[in-house]
Amino acid sequence: MIVEWLMKIGADLWNWFIHLFDGVDFPEAVKSPPPEVAEFLSRLHGFGVWIPFGRFGVIVLAGVAFVSGCFALRAARAAIGHLPWIGGNG
Repeated sequence: MIVEWLMKIGADLWNWFIHLFDGVDFPEAVKSPPPEVAEFLSRLHGFGVWIPFGRFGVIVLAGVAFVSGCFALRAARAAIGHLPWIGGNG
């Protein structure tokens, strides 16, 4: 499922890139994948390991939030350390 998803993203990006050039008529070899890749994609459909992407997204978001919070805390401590009346060196 992961490889299928990555291949779909690659195909969508290629399709988006090709459609940036509206006035240009590309040959069929550029617009569609080679027969070998098309056969690979057709056989790949439905295979793979199931990963709950919803939970994976929450875990990644929690990690980003944690690192951002740590950075904000460190930045606040550095900013407060510059205040002379709190004991900083001004």
